[in-house]
Amino acid sequence: MKNKKLILCLLGGFALLMPMLSMKQEKVIHAEGELTEIDLTTVAFSNTPVAGWGSVNVNQTCDGQPIVINGVTYEKGFGTHLHDDATSTAGDMDFDISSYSNNYEFFEAQVGMPATGNNCVKFIVLVDGVEKDNVVYRTGFGDGNPYYIRCSIKGGHTLTLRTMSTGFGYACGTSAWVNPRLYNVSGDKVYASDIVDRLNGTSDTGWGAYLGGDIVYSKSMLDQRVNGQKFSALTPWGEVCQYTKGIGTQLRGLTYADYLANKDNLGYYVKFEFDIEGRGFTFFNTAVAMGAGGGAYVDALIDGVDVYHSEMISSANAGNIVDVKIPEGAKKFELRVIPENGIGDGLVDLLDAAFYTQNEYLYTYYAEETLAPAYAWPVTRGKCYNGNPLTAHAETPFVSEKGLYMHMGTIYNFDVEGITYDTLSGSLYAYEPKNDHLDNQLVAKFIYEDKTITKTSNTFSYANSNVPFEFKFHPEGLKNIELTLTGELAGSVSIIDNPKFSVSGHMNDHACTNNYLKDENGHYCICDICGNKGALEAHEFGNWSEVTPATFDEVGKEERACSTCGYKEERDIPVLVPSVIGIDILSYPDKDEYEIGEALDLTGLSLVKKMSDSKPSEALDVEDCTVTGFNANEAGTQTITVTYQDFTATFEVVVKEAEQPSEEPSEEPSEQPSENPSSEVSESELPSEDPSASDPLEPSPEKKHGCGGMAATSLIGLI
Repeated sequence: MKNKKLILCLLGGFALLMPMLSMKQEKVIHAEGELTEIDLTTVAFSNTPVAGWGSVNVNQTCDGQPIVINGVTYEKGFGTHLHDDATSTAGDMDFDISSYSNNYEFFEAQVGMPATGNNCVKFIVLVDGVEKDNVVYRTGFGDGNPYYIRCSIKGGHTLTLRTMSTGFGYACGTSAWVNPRLYNVSGDKVYASDIVDRLNGTSDTGWGAYLGGDIVYSKSMLDQRVNGQKFSALTPWGEVCQYTKGIGTQLRGLTYADYLANKDNLGYYVKFEFDIEGRGFTFFNTAVAMGAGGGAYVDALIDGVDVYHSEMISSANAGNIVDVKIPEGAKKFELRVIPENGIGDGLVDLLDAAFYTQNEYLYTYYAEETLAPAYAWPVTRGKCYNGNPLTAHAETPFVSEKGLYMHMGTIYNFDVEGITYDTLSGSLYAYEPKNDHLDNQLVAKFIYEDKTITKTSNTFSYANSNVPFEFKFHPEGLKNIELTLTGELAGSVSIIDNPKFSVSGHMNDHACTNNYLKDENGHYCICDICGNKGALEAHEFGNWSEVTPATFDEVGKEERACSTCGYKEERDIPVLVPSVIGIDILSYPDKDEYEIGEALDLTGLSLVKKMSDSKPSEALDVEDCTVTGFNANEAGTQTITVTYQDFTATFEVVVKEAEQPSEEPSEEPSEQPSENPSSEVSESELPSEDPSASDPLEPSPEKKHGCGGMAATSLIGLI
């Protein structure tokens, strides 16, 4: 596999060689922004860079002197010199970064010219031969401070640092890359200037200078104004901002109407792109400051979709806040700075521009800010209004790194939907001595879907600072937390020191006085102290009690109540289902007398089921019953039992001995022929039709079923 290299290149002039053979690596933890880094001066060159004059030196200029730019000495860096041939790449400094680029995502350095003469250098960074960032530095231009140059090196193989002449020739071409490092960004606040891609799209501005007869427009600058100076926007009190992080740019000479007519024309605006995929950012925040005259707009796009459009920003406004929510899964974030109608001096500074990742600190939450007319300056996160450290004037002053700086009358509405914390706490400080005799209070409104709960801190002043507050609440259904200051306007400048969410479990400490929210899922205790509901608790129900009995035609009702909150649960009692309570014989078998050996014949037997609903009996098929008690080989009266489920009915039959044939010889027929050959039979010889005549095949009318009669006994079982 091809080796990975990082190349730093300076073009122009003659060079002496100082190879970097073996150096000790240094890893640095940078407090600002929680940057983990490697000092690149401890990484050996992978090539042999040649300076145009002197030599390529580590931590020294090309002539072996300390690296001093604009009066500041830099201990770490690379010193080199331009080549006379402006196209020469002999001064390229290459670094094999194959073992770093998967662990460190970015490269950064500051670039400048230690020489006091008049020259101009273009500093270029390449990764695997592809230009990633560049900046033009000219002595005597701006305030002389070095410029930042940064780019992503993720997955790269070769990094190149290159310096090129811009037409001013070889003389006074001493150049330097100072504080070069490989780094990562992490933490809950990541500065936009640390991860911006200046070459993806366009960060070219309307700011330019004539270099060698041609005008060269500058890139937007990182952590300084586009003219190379420190950020110098004025606060509402005429103070110069001291912000050290941000992006400086210059408007292009067009109008917002031009932009609206063709948003795809890159010549109409300055564009910044940020790769935010997988970083977990939840919002972007910056305070925008402008130079004198003119106006501008800031638009934001996420994955190519317009999501934010600012109000018109002007130098007349002391604070111009830009807050953009970032949805989960976002990949590309884009900012566009567009002129309103003419550019004035055109300078636009995105102060303290940063991405935030939501955690337990309140300053990491997106807020809609309504600025007070008197002190129209946005909430600042971890900084004072002027960019200075957020120093709390306590008995022992300290810096509140995750605090909020606030003014009277400004409303900060934080979006906290979905949090699981139940307590917000911190301490309150007055910022200035003039607050000595004035009392302020912090007012917090916890806004739910159906209610708003207001809580107020104790009073505080400059003489009475470090006043703790603890606001307890319930997170379920909470949408926003709105913060304001009350008190005397003149003493409104205050610091909320590191306001932080936590889980205190306070609902377990507070008793309920029969005050519950309840539904079918359980009940919530309404805290007597904080007014919010506690955790969901299961109902403790007693026994069911009948309210309305069920019938055979209608359902009934029964209920039970929770012994804690009184919530009643009701359910139906099903309609009664008729049940069998007995069986009966509707008609008996046709045959009730048998001779020995004959089988039982149930023809004619008809059965019914007696039901509990008192409705007409239902027919019962004999096939569904069990018949017992009949013995075909035993003469006598027998009780036959018909069984269905647990119910029985009986009837009787008689089994008799079979009749024996007569043993007397039959009379022989007369052999004398009839004297009367006629075949007619006289009427007197016909059988008698007297109904009283007995038929030897028919049982006697007096013969009874069961116990001597036809009335069978029926045994009926009842439920």
